[in-house]
Amino acid sequence: MTTFVKGYSLIELACALALGGVVVALAAPSMQRLAQDAVAVAAHNGLRAAIAFARNQAAQLATPVSLCASADGRDCDAAADWSAGWIAFTDGGIAGAVDGTDRVLRAWSGPQRERLTIEIEGNGSGLRFSARGLPLPAGATTSWTLRPIECPAGEPASREVHVNPSGAVRSARSACS
Repeated sequence: MTTFVKGYSLIELACALALGGVVVALAAPSMQRLAQDAVAVAAHNGLRAAIAFARNQAAQLATPVSLCASADGRDCDAAADWSAGWIAFTDGGIAGAVDGTDRVLRAWSGPQRERLTIEIEGNGSGLRFSARGLPLPAGATTSWTLRPIECPAGEPASREVHVNPSGAVRSARSACS
């Protein structure tokens, strides 16, 4: 009578491990890109929410409200990259600066600087809304570009947020340069 031993031979196990290693090696770059994209999407959504919050608070409180880059969550820092974070504050005193008459309404932590850069263009170093919810100065536009650190040229991995003169927010994807 013949008996059969159930299980895997050493050769079958080695082949399965080799095949698994090839699959992991092929999937790793895609997973890295997915994680990078998740950071950009989270920062994009956070920035849009901050803009909407600042505009809403300006109209609700009937006072100017500003949004600016802030590394410490208490003061504006013109030299800080927006990836360090940002704050919304009542801006009744010196425009664009948190002074004695202002109150920080909310602070957002930014994404990791090692993974994403956020650059602002347009109206100085931040965004200021009037008591009616319109960007100040009148007719001003502001744009942010959120770019992953590892961004191959031509790859549509960058995101842009634009605030037009009426205060409406528009988003777009753009190619890395």
